[in-house]
Amino acid sequence: DYSVLTLDSFSTWNWSFPNAQYVSNKNIRNPKVVFGKIGLYDVTLKIQNRLGESTKTINGMIQISANECGIDSFAGKCLDLSNSSDYATLERIPELKNATGFSCMAWVKLNSKQDCFTQILSNWDSNVGFGFGFAFQGYVQTRNLTFFWKGVPYQLTSPFNLDTLTWVHVAMVVYPDSVRLYRDGISWTYKGNFKDFDLSETPWEVGTGVRGQCGNFQGQMDELKIYNRSLTELEIRENIHLIHPEGENGLVAYYQFNESSNPEIYNRVGGYHGANAGGVKIYSTAPVGTGFSDHKILSTGLNNFPLTKTDIQISTIKKPNSTWFNYRLLNQPDSTLVTAEKWNQNYYILRSFENPNSETAINLTFSNTGILLDNYRFAPEFLKLYHRDISNEHLNSWKFVANASSINIVNQSIQFNNIQEINGQFIIEVLPNPTRLHDLGNNSNYGIYIYPNPAIGKIQIHTYDLGQTGILKIQDINGNTIYSKSIPSFVQENVDIHSWPSGVYIVTFNERWVKFVKID
Repeated sequence: DYSVLTLDSFSTWNWSFPNAQYVSNKNIRNPKVVFGKIGLYDVTLKIQNRLGESTKTINGMIQISANECGIDSFAGKCLDLSNSSDYATLERIPELKNATGFSCMAWVKLNSKQDCFTQILSNWDSNVGFGFGFAFQGYVQTRNLTFFWKGVPYQLTSPFNLDTLTWVHVAMVVYPDSVRLYRDGISWTYKGNFKDFDLSETPWEVGTGVRGQCGNFQGQMDELKIYNRSLTELEIRENIHLIHPEGENGLVAYYQFNESSNPEIYNRVGGYHGANAGGVKIYSTAPVGTGFSDHKILSTGLNNFPLTKTDIQISTIKKPNSTWFNYRLLNQPDSTLVTAEKWNQNYYILRSFENPNSETAINLTFSNTGILLDNYRFAPEFLKLYHRDISNEHLNSWKFVANASSINIVNQSIQFNNIQEINGQFIIEVLPNPTRLHDLGNNSNYGIYIYPNPAIGKIQIHTYDLGQTGILKIQDINGNTIYSKSIPSFVQENVDIHSWPSGVYIVTFNERWVKFVKID
């Protein structure tokens, strides 16, 4: 389209965008178009000027892919900066103009010790020479977390040495009179004058070192966030594992590194983006997702976390007056054990930032898990609880804890007893209930369950839907009827099988059946 070069009163445009939801103006040179759906779209343009008119159609000219501009509700990918020359750049963030407070945070996983002066996030050209990364302790490698700011000694160190090969949450919060660093929710404060900073006019770097000094960051990074205000300790702890698709107060830059294209890095809450200079986007194992968090000081007795639908029954407290945080993430963790069974679509994290001691629980109860509990009302043992540590949350190191001890249909809750360690991550394995009545016909309004199975002396036959009328019949494997009874309102039937030969038996109630095994 060269007609713009000779634009006059004779020149016209006439665009056609089949299947578009919105076209701002089809008769201007550069209309805005919204398609609203993923797909390939044809475009036709008809141009008229002094020389005549011309029409051209380009099939599949516009490709609309999945939305990569909004906040994803899952970890997805992370930025791997494992090579010595890997880093990323971020455009300036105008929303930081006139800010009197500032916060940034990320999940990081170090491959090894870092070079001196290596930074997680930096803005060296700002009026304060900002840097958040690793200390200078001589020209040696280090794991010590620190920050850089005009007027602050460049040899500054903190109490925080980050572990390698495990995900660690780090944060930096700037107040007018101090800077507070965080490692996994624990803070350290440095007092000073931190007024009159301007981080809005100059671009940012991710993973570089002090210019001309040492090397770049070696490891992985995810969930990089920048705020134009000072977050509180409670806000950091409440949200350490959470993604908020709706956004957050003061969040002006958010990089999830989930883009399908390796070079691009999108700011999921703003119009100023970034570029990947060598790093690789790989599958993220960071413990984050959409969900809920709740917290309280644990006490003996029942402790209820209503926002996460979790109850903890405690008999003794090793460290009184410690606050515990509970997170319910509405997605599965990065890895689960390889089994033929299913895993619940939620998982849970329990942790105390101030209590390093392990605590035990009489029981843990989870409600509204999304599991169809009616199938397990009389067979809770087919729901199994697994646990792994917070410190190695990225490893597939789940350990069996307990079978469910009871189901409450009214409260939609599952209880697990004798929990030896409440600190960590929990997930429920959902096994099929082999004693649940199988469907022989199209009617699935009721079913039965046998307990115990296998059985020795007596069995209890329960119905899932009370009050049904029908014939209860038990046959051996050869089809011989051993037991038959007309039941006007089926609730529960007890049958003595002491004298029966060992073997497989089939219980039928109207058009449903289930097997049980008699053993000696």
